[in-house]
Amino acid sequence: MSFAVLTHHKCASNWLIAYSGKVAELNGLSLKATHQSDVAFDEPDITVAINANYGFARQSGWSGVHIIRNPLDLLCSAYYSHRDTHLLGSWAQLMRQRQILQAVSKSEGMLMTLAFLERVDFDVRVIGPFISLRCWDYADGAYATLRMEDVVADVEATLGAAFRKHFGADLKLPEASDFVFEAFSRGRKPGELDSRSHYRLGRAGVWADELPQAAVQYIRLHLGEVLKRFYPECLAAAEAELISA
Repeated sequence: MSFAVLTHHKCASNWLIAYSGKVAELNGLSLKATHQSDVAFDEPDITVAINANYGFARQSGWSGVHIIRNPLDLLCSAYYSHRDTHLLGSWAQLMRQRQILQAVSKSEGMLMTLAFLERVDFDVRVIGPFISLRCWDYADGAYATLRMEDVVADVEATLGAAFRKHFGADLKLPEASDFVFEAFSRGRKPGELDSRSHYRLGRAGVWADELPQAAVQYIRLHLGEVLKRFYPECLAAAEAELISA
């Protein structure tokens, strides 16, 4: 049965494809990746879906890991990426969104990015990451949900361990040092800013200094279960901010 790596936009998706691809290369495994929310393949050894949809994943019989990111930080990352650095390609929706973001204030842009992440037509046959995060069944044992923050901090003990659980303890894993932030950011350390890089900052928790209160409270209310289960410290901080307002 194919091992599925399921994730969402702005959850280190390109990094996950690179790591999964190296695992496949080292072990002679087949891999297929898709950015669409409703595309399945003829049972490759590894499937990577970077805009995963829970309903479609369940319908397809996939099992594996589900990698999420703190939605507060996801929004910050998406704003800067959509405004400045994300490749446009044929993504018509993002072309229009970038024009808007470059014409409004940061606070307005954050709220417009929030709305964009909620779109059912985020791209062709792609639903927005906030819809996916909100509608996922986190109690479904077919998917081990991992926090992106933990995966990038220790890929071998998290994602690597999941690969070995599925394929066996003898599975060859990539060198973890090849997948640290510095390796993808041309030597910058986490927290060192490059506003023109796809790997802009590499540090968690920036939302507290970046997001307008309206965006924080929207996420607290509509993605509160995700925060409560996986990021309780952020939920407590968001609630404290509401009380002090």
